[in-house]
This record gives sequence, C-alpha cells and structure tokens, in this order.
Amino acid sequence: MKNIRNHLPLWLAVLCVLAGSVHVRASDEAVTAFDRWYVLQMSGEHAGYVHLTERHKAGKIVTQTDMSISIKRGDQAVSIEHAMWFVETEDGKPIESSSTLKPGALAIVHHLKFSEDGIEQTTGQGEAARTTTLPALDPSYLPPAAAQRHIENMIDSGQESISARLIDASMGVTPIDMTMDIAGRENVEVLGKVVPAVVWDATISNMPGVKVREYVDEQGRAVKTTVQLMQGMDMVMIEADEQLAKAKVNPPEVMARTLIRPDKPIENARGLRRAIYRVSLEDRGGAALHLPRAGYQRVVYDNQSTAAVILDLGTPVNVIDDLPTDADLETSSMIDHESGAVRKLMDHALPESDVEMSDTQKATQLRAFVHRHIDEKDLSVGLATAGQVAATAQGDCTEHAVLLTALLRAHGIPARTVTGLLYVEEFLNQEGVFGYHMWTQAWVTDGAGGWPAGPGVVTGGRWIDLDAVLSGHDFDAAHIALSVSSMRDGQMVNDMIEMLPLFGGLTVEVIEAE
Repeated sequence: MKNIRNHLPLWLAVLCVLAGSVHVRASDEAVTAFDRWYVLQMSGEHAGYVHLTERHKAGKIVTQTDMSISIKRGDQAVSIEHAMWFVETEDGKPIESSSTLKPGALAIVHHLKFSEDGIEQTTGQGEAARTTTLPALDPSYLPPAAAQRHIENMIDSGQESISARLIDASMGVTPIDMTMDIAGRENVEVLGKVVPAVVWDATISNMPGVKVREYVDEQGRAVKTTVQLMQGMDMVMIEADEQLAKAKVNPPEVMARTLIRPDKPIENARGLRRAIYRVSLEDRGGAALHLPRAGYQRVVYDNQSTAAVILDLGTPVNVIDDLPTDADLETSSMIDHESGAVRKLMDHALPESDVEMSDTQKATQLRAFVHRHIDEKDLSVGLATAGQVAATAQGDCTEHAVLLTALLRAHGIPARTVTGLLYVEEFLNQEGVFGYHMWTQAWVTDGAGGWPAGPGVVTGGRWIDLDAVLSGHDFDAAHIALSVSSMRDGQMVNDMIEMLPLFGGLTVEVIEAE
C-alpha cells in the first residue's frame, strides 16, 4: 500500500510567494533580492529544509525553491528532493520555468516556455523528453515575483483579505487561486529570539480544506508557515540559517497515520465479491467527496461529504460519461510504455500466440504477469516509472499499477491508475484497516467477461479493475476507489493534489459485505 507522497510542490510554491522579498531594480549585474533558509518539520521532527532565492539581472527576475525532505513509510526511509525555478520579466510576464521532483532515484522534469502564441511544454529527460504546444496562459495569472508585488501592494494599502492568481511550475499550466485573510497577531520564536508577527490564513483553490497559516514579521518576511496535511500531521517551515536548516534529520513515519479503521472488521476480504460502504469526509473548509463511478464501483451521495459506495464484481458499472481518452493510451513520463525495458517485457507478458484472446483475457493475464514479475515487494521505492519497474522488478502498489498500465497500453488497451483504499487484515502492526493503495483500470471491449449489456449501456466497452498486488485473483470488493488518473504529463501532480483533502478526514462504515 502507499500513502501521501508527492503533494509537496504546490504548497512550497505558495510559500515561495508568501515568503516576501524586497523589490530591487534590475541591472546588468546580478543582484540577490533575498536568500533564505528554513527548517522543515513534520509532526514535530526535523525532516528537511527549504531554500528560497530571488535574483534580478538585465530586466529579468529568477525565483528558485530548493527542498529536501525525508520521511519513513513503515521502517523504510524515502528521500524527496524538489527544485523549481521561474524566470519572468521585471513587469511580470512569464518567460520560462522548470520543476524537477526526485522521489528517490526518479527525476520528474517539467519545463515550460511561455510566449504570446502558446506554451511549449517539455516533460521527461534526454531522449525520453516529450514536447507539446499548449494554449497561451491567461494573463490574469501571475508568476512568483509579480504575485509577491501584488500581495505587498495589497498589504501596504491596508487590505485584510487578499486574493492572488498564481502560476506554479510544478503544476504545469494549471494555475491556482489563493486567498489570504488576517487571523490576528502572535509572537513567534525564530533563531533564538521572539519576533512579533502578523498571522495570515491562506486557502488554495485546488486544495480545499487544507489549512495554510503564515506568520509574517514587520518587514513583510515570512518567518514561519504551517500546513495541516491531515489531522495530527502538520508540516512547519521555520526561518533558520543554512547550517541549522541542513542539520541531521529525523525522518517521521507517515504511513501508519493514514490507516483507517472501519466500524467493524471484514471477514475473508480477499474473497469478497459484493460490499456496501458508507464513506464520510469530515468538514474541512469546503472539501467534498468526488468518488469515481467506474469499474465495479457505484456511488450514491447522501450529501457532498457522505456517500454509499457499492462494489459488485458480478455487475460492472454501465459506462455513459466516462469513456477512455487519448491520454489513456499515450506514453508519459510515468507510463513510458514505449521504453525499451517495457517493450522487452511484452513478449514475455503476452506471447504472440495469445493475441487472439479477448481484451479481458489479455488484461487478466497481464495482471498476473506483473504480480509475478515484481518479485521484490517492499516500500523502499519512492516512485518509479514503468520502465524502471520493468528493469528492477521492485516496488509496492504504485509500481505494480504503473507497470500494468504501461503493458496494457503497449498492447493497445486503454488503461489508467486508480488511487483508493484497500482493506487488509494486518498492516504496520494494526489489524483490520483500510490503507491508501493504487491499482489499475483497463478499458475492455468484449463485454467485460461476457456480462450482458443493459439498457443505456455503451456497448463498445467498459472499465474493469485489476490489482496486480493481489495473488491468485484479479480484484475483490474490499477496494474503494477515490480517484482515477491517466498519469498524463503535466496532470499527474494535479491528480495527486486533489487527493490531499481526503487524508486524515475519511471514515468508513461497513454496511454489507458478502
């Protein structure tokens, strides 16, 4: 199973904007407007650092964020590094940006070049890099330095509620809206002294319910920031010097905190064919449930925060408005099914003699192959591409899901990943819990194993669920899907961010389990 891992870039970009700076007139000589280090704490433990800089030269402003953080998933430590820079003109026009996220050995690179005609987006590295052209950016959204000036001007004019529209390189071309409201004043201890600070509460458009609190000194500098990732798990950034910021870390364990104990245990979960659950999300400032209706899962909402989830392996969902798209067949940084390593596996996974099989038969055979191929099943891999998993045969649920998705696409079957919950009898010394998990959905066109099409059904195909982590069967009704993703370049981080409000806020009741 896998827990929250890659939700850091967005709020770090927001912190870069909130951190404040002194405006410096550009010249031919490079001038550093600010250079600050911060200790990064998670659940009270020193987990890493953040380094923020802003430099001006020849009419351009370059802002950069460098972050390093270490966490534990069970007893396995995982290190995450993130580097992001943004170049803009002195009058606030975006020129170029880059974001490199390294969860372990993998580097996810996302590069953007802005012009009036459009945005050139490049993802991946070296020969694997792919470039696409996207529509021009809405000029109402501001790059980091311009957004900071806007916020400073609003503060200078005495505003106690401020709105800003931001560009975040790690989010690709998806802009975000942020609102800041004064919450009071408080003394904060920074670098061994007490600093009086104005407290601001920030809300971010694509992270509803996630609380960001900023402590700003009299010079307008952010001296402390807290982000409530989930109940009982806060991330705190406190101003420090470089030596303190880069001191030895004590990685906090984060996975056990995300486990959910239902109201009663489920007997024979791996043999479960039908189940009904009531899933509820606590009130977290506007966050709402948006559960997918696909595969074997139906959803009936009581309200925006409570829903009945029905799993029935004998009756797949009738697909009406969830058809596969081009993204479910294309290659991406994560689902690199055109890579040599994945191609080498194709004949082993599905020999040519089996090409006459139905889509469902191909999908289930590929699922069983991925389960056998990944023979080192552990939590030590931060995040790996399908090509890397094909080569190393190592990983946990995420690695199983991306490799199966890649092999399905390589054989012409549309596929996507699913993030959700899986019930297990025991995990991390806890019994009878749901843990965050990832699996795969495949679009099959043969009636999904012979089930008849009913009234209003799109008979061209349907989604079926496949969990390559499981041994001996394809899927069971002890899964609850929370979101689906094509893992498309420029969209993957957005899909992960949308999950953030759910962590620590979900409860599950078992209404029926057969």
